[in-house]
Formats: sequence, C-alpha cells, structure tokens
Amino acid sequence: MKRKWLVHRITAGLACGAMCVSLLAAPIGAFGQTASQKKGLQGDYMLTEEGVTGHQMLLNLYLDAIDSETPTDKNYYVNGNNYYFEPSVLNAYVTRLKEAAERDIDVTLVVLMRGNAHCAAMGMMAAGPNATDPNRLYALNPDSDAVEAFFGIIAHDLGNSEYGAKNWILGNEVNMPDAWNYTGTNDLETNVDLYTRTFLLLSQMLRVEGYDRYAKASISLDHSWTDDAEGTGIAGKAFLDAFAERMKRMDPSCGWNVAYHLYAPRLEQTSSIWQEPWLSGDSEEALFISPLNLPVLTDYVRDSFGEEHRILLTEQGYAVSEGETVQAEAMALSFYAAEKNDMVDAVIYRSFRDEGTDQGLDLGLTNADGTPREAYEVYQTMDGALAPELYERCEQVLEAAGF
Repeated sequence: MKRKWLVHRITAGLACGAMCVSLLAAPIGAFGQTASQKKGLQGDYMLTEEGVTGHQMLLNLYLDAIDSETPTDKNYYVNGNNYYFEPSVLNAYVTRLKEAAERDIDVTLVVLMRGNAHCAAMGMMAAGPNATDPNRLYALNPDSDAVEAFFGIIAHDLGNSEYGAKNWILGNEVNMPDAWNYTGTNDLETNVDLYTRTFLLLSQMLRVEGYDRYAKASISLDHSWTDDAEGTGIAGKAFLDAFAERMKRMDPSCGWNVAYHLYAPRLEQTSSIWQEPWLSGDSEEALFISPLNLPVLTDYVRDSFGEEHRILLTEQGYAVSEGETVQAEAMALSFYAAEKNDMVDAVIYRSFRDEGTDQGLDLGLTNADGTPREAYEVYQTMDGALAPELYERCEQVLEAAGF
C-alpha cells in the first residue's frame, strides 16, 4: 500500500512544538521568496494540466528554433546586418509568458543552442562551423554579431516588465561542456572565458532593453561540486570561482546568480543522498551538492560573493528505481532543505511525468500514463506543511549529516 503524505496545515493557536511548524513560517531573506513562491516545474504543466500547483515555471529557449534562414517581419539589426527570426515561435513564447503572468507564475528561460547548419555558418557556435549535430548543445561565440542579435530579440520580445521572464539562464550545466555546452575542450580557462563573455553579452542586451531591473541572469551548474566526472568535466566550484573572478574583473556592476541542479550524488540511486553521506559532505570540499548538504553551496556563495547572488534550484528529479517511497522522501527532503534556506529563490523539478527524456532514470512525478506517484502528492502539498512522519524523516536525515 502506498504511503500517503498528507498536508496538515497548522493554525496559529495550535501548540504542537517545533516539529509541526508550517513550512510557510520559514524566514524570508531580503531577496528571497516565501515557501509557496519557490516551488515549480520544468515545462508548462501548470498551464496545461488541471490542478497542478506551483509558482515557478522553466522553459527551454532554443535559439536555433527561432532562427529564420529567409527574411521575415521579425528582425534585429547589428553592425550593418539584419538577422531574421521566426515570428510564430517567438509569439508562442509570448503567449506562454502572458498566461503565466496572469496566474502569478514566474518564468525562467534557459537560453540554449542545438547544432544547426545555418546558425553555425553565421559563426554563432564557439566550436566552429561544424557544430551541426541537432542532438548536441553548443556553447555560443561571444564575438558573433549574430549572437548579439539573437540576444537582442529575445530580450526585447520576452524580457519586458509586464509579462517577461523573471530569470534567464545561459546554457545548461556549463561545467560539463563535453556533455551539455560543447566548446571542443574541457580546459577550465577556455570554457570560463567563453562563457563569461557570452554571459556579459546577454546581460548587456537585457540592460539595453531596460529589463535587467526586473530579471536575474544565472550561470548553470550541475550537481558536481569538487568532482569533475573522472576528468570528463569541470568541478562546479572551480568553474564558479573562475567565473566570479572574471565577472568582477570585467564588469563588477553586472549581477549574476547560480542556477544549480540538486540531484542525488548517484543519479540512478536516489538513496545515495542519505545512504552515502560522504558523497555530500559538510565542507567546501564536498564532492557533490545534494539535498543533504545544500548549505555548503549557499553558505559558500553568500560568504564568498555576497547574498545578492541568489541560488535557484532549477533542475532536480529523483529516480523511482528504488520505489516510490524513496523517490517521495527525496522530493520532500529537497524542498524542505530549500524552503528553510533564505538564499534559495526557486525549487524547480525536472519531470512532471515519465516521457522517455530522462536518460532512462524515470524521474516523473507521475507514470507515463499520467497516474500519480507518491512524489506527486508530496509535490502538490509540500508548500503547505509536510505530514509529521515525513517532516521527522527530513529532520532525522539532516541532523544525522550534521545540518
């Protein structure tokens, strides 16, 4: 029989002890969100699926999809050249943004580039003109006029203060360039230089349009903190330190934030969060950042760079391979840790349902046929108050780890 994680809202006059305090009563930082504002999903399920709750919505914005090889009435002019875009694609994003604004949902856009012959021929990819694999994500070339034009049009159309995106993320897990932000090399200096200059270009275009007052731009890192995936990637902490140093040197007035992915240390083994706590240690030398040791990340960012650099947990999901209850417990723990942390402004989960897009991990809150798992009930109710037994489970796990 499935365990039920029911909401128990706590009234102000109920004397129930610290273990029963509503999640809504957590402290809010000067830049922070209330618990009910932090929760959300990747994709537009809060707009399309009846009853799905949340205040944060993340959408991927593929630049190759908005490119037009022929003239259209949607263009952007840079250094004597017009660049053209697909109006229908941009208008579809505008429609979603307006629908989200009407429901008081904040939208995060992840700016991505898939392999595309026309975009590569315009010099948009850092990897050069052969960056044409449509199944691969490529780093952008910050010296490209075309990249400036693309950033200009998305800032203009999708960044306004009335309904525009509140958060902009450049790239995906950029510390793992071979897998998710291909540049042709894993060299730290090369990747950070390319990324920082591209980040500054995006931020500049948001400034040009006057929307940087309303929107945050973020660097995307995976869950590896000092681990470098056996040399196939770059440790997130090393990438972040180098990025922050360059940002300070090149444009200290430019704000930046961190979009982090709070997975289990072993993606295929959700219980590795608490069964292998040495993977998520309580020091700055931790291999991974997981729901177990989130303060390692947030304290480091606050103490090293300042609390104005916010943390958005923009991608996490937990495999169901060890059972629905383990998945549900990890879901609860991730939100519990984030809700109590006033450096965190968003907690956005990867998969509403299993759709074959999670590299075989089955991270969905529902099965492929839409039937809900225990994790779905946790998601729906965790910004109220967790069931006492689940609340206690979160406390026990974190206390055992020293948090």
